[in-house]
Amino acid sequence: MPKKTKKDHLNISDYSVNEIEHLIEDLQTHQIELELQNEELRQQELELTKIRLRYTDLYDFAPVGYLSISNKGLITESNLKATELLGEVKTTIINQPFSRYIPIGDQEEHYKCRKRLFESGVEQFCERRLIRKDLKEFDGHCKCVINKEVDGQVGDFRMILTDISDQTAAKKKIEEFTHNLEAMVSEKTLALERAQDQLITKGKLAAIGKLSGCVAHDIRNPLGVINNSIYFLSQVIPDIPTNKTVTKHLKIIEKEILRTNEIIDDLLDISKSTDAKPSSGNLNDFINLILKQSIIPKNIMVELNLHNNLPVMSFDHGQIQRIFLNLISNAIQAMVNGGTLTITTRPIDKSVEICFQDTGTGISQENVEKIFEPLYTSKTKGVGLGLTIAKTFVENHGGKIMIASELDKGTLFKVYLPITAIQTS
Repeated sequence: MPKKTKKDHLNISDYSVNEIEHLIEDLQTHQIELELQNEELRQQELELTKIRLRYTDLYDFAPVGYLSISNKGLITESNLKATELLGEVKTTIINQPFSRYIPIGDQEEHYKCRKRLFESGVEQFCERRLIRKDLKEFDGHCKCVINKEVDGQVGDFRMILTDISDQTAAKKKIEEFTHNLEAMVSEKTLALERAQDQLITKGKLAAIGKLSGCVAHDIRNPLGVINNSIYFLSQVIPDIPTNKTVTKHLKIIEKEILRTNEIIDDLLDISKSTDAKPSSGNLNDFINLILKQSIIPKNIMVELNLHNNLPVMSFDHGQIQRIFLNLISNAIQAMVNGGTLTITTRPIDKSVEICFQDTGTGISQENVEKIFEPLYTSKTKGVGLGLTIAKTFVENHGGKIMIASELDKGTLFKVYLPITAIQTS
């Protein structure tokens, strides 16, 4: 076959029949190869189309939101879930700044997160409030990953967005439940501790009562004999009134007999029934009467702030007298160098509040917590039953007694007597 240059034109007359037949065979072969290649390309294109459609379905109908965001913060791509979460449609969300869906107060943190992503190249996680187009808010979890181009250059970044509002609400409920449970456990523990303390107190009172009921009368009888003997001696011995030393010691004996009798009264109050036997009366008048019967040192001033319109109430006069005398006596003993005792009454809610405030030495917090325990006393005199009895008598009336004290500043006792429970008809 003659060789032809590029400038030569194909002239069929220059070829022999055999050459032409070979040429036709070559063309047919190439045609078959091209058709096979075209068929293979069509199959590959079809397969790629199927893969693309499958990927698009997986992308668009994924249960989480997928977003592509440029390094300028603009949304360049979004699946259906992301547009649904943000309250948008695919035609309007493209080229929107993602920051428009972040509350103003959280945008600075969003920018910091985006900056860390581009600087470190490490995926970033964050949870924050997001705002839909309709201005409704939800809790979102964002996972951001850098998307590198084929040449290795940093392009946009991908974001996986999920709605965690239900998880956040559940977490808050769990935290609230845990907090309430801890409070309930603490409350129940405190109640058990109080119940245990009450059982211990009742056990002590029962033991004291059992002993004191037997011993108190046996002690009081000799005291009566001693007191009568002092009186007899003062009458038959003429020199006693003029002998100051003897007179002084006789008064000391009389004073100690009186104090011992008071201790016996406390013991007897513990041993006998303490049910209240109420009768009508006015608490203000009752306080004034008790103060007239009390011996108030000259260096102690008493201030009364008594409410003018207290209701007529029904209370056990003997028990309330013991309560008030005990609190007044404690206040006086606390103000060795003088001071002020302020007594206040007022109706509060469905109770009457009676306050005894002194300016004495005060009580430490450690001792305040034990002040109502039987046999506990911080004084050199007494057996530690006065406040125990006062608390018992107050509770007999359905009330409560509280104490607040500060060292070197004074002590405040508050007694609450419920009006509804003890008010006369």
